[in-house]
Amino acid sequence: MARDDADALRGVPPEDFARERNALAKRLAAAGRAEEAAEIRRLRRPSLPLWAVNQAARGDRQAVDRLVDAVERLRRAHFGPGDDAARARARQRDALRALVERAGSVIAGAGRSTTADVLARVSATLLGAAADPEARRDLERGRLSEELSAPGFEALAGVAPAPARRPGKDDRAGPAARERRRREAARAAAGEARARAERLERDAERHRREADEASAAAKDLERRLREQRERARAARAAAERSARAAARARRDPPT
Repeated sequence: MARDDADALRGVPPEDFARERNALAKRLAAAGRAEEAAEIRRLRRPSLPLWAVNQAARGDRQAVDRLVDAVERLRRAHFGPGDDAARARARQRDALRALVERAGSVIAGAGRSTTADVLARVSATLLGAAADPEARRDLERGRLSEELSAPGFEALAGVAPAPARRPGKDDRAGPAARERRRREAARAAAGEARARAERLERDAERHRREADEASAAAKDLERRLREQRERARAARAAAERSARAAARARRDPPT
């Protein structure tokens, strides 16, 4: 399958995808490219979050690079000093927020609603792709083919090896201590996910307020334009009346 054909389809909004995919497959088959046509027909319609992620990635490759770099820094910083880890988390949040906002703008530009659920799926897919070396390549090219889950605490933090240390009490405790640490890590990951969802909900509410303000401003502008048009029509009518009066005065000068 020609990659350019598939890439072109990824730029098509989800609601138009099936029609454009079938039309492309038909053209390829008519051109004698039956195998490529069959591959095109197998492409699935992207979800709205997936489509928005790919468009955002295509539109700002540097933002994707910043997110990938931030994820890698967080991995390396996890077992380092607390300040380093905090800065790495802040850098990742900022990089992720920038791409989520760009994807939200893509969705809004297509006339679709940027709900908290949609933005949360966008965020999870971006973070999941940035943390996965294989999916990362598709993210960088705007070619993701499916939504992803956000990586858990272990995926982000456990990739980097822990620094050497002397065995502690938890190590001597064996499987029970390891299970306890695993549960604590899971709770920490859940807490981060809840915080991320709350932040996305706040962002979504802010975008809704901005949209309402923009709509109100547009209505006010329309009202003022109507008033200006009415004044212009009245001025033209007055000018025409004055012109007719002047013409009559020239034809019939006072005696």
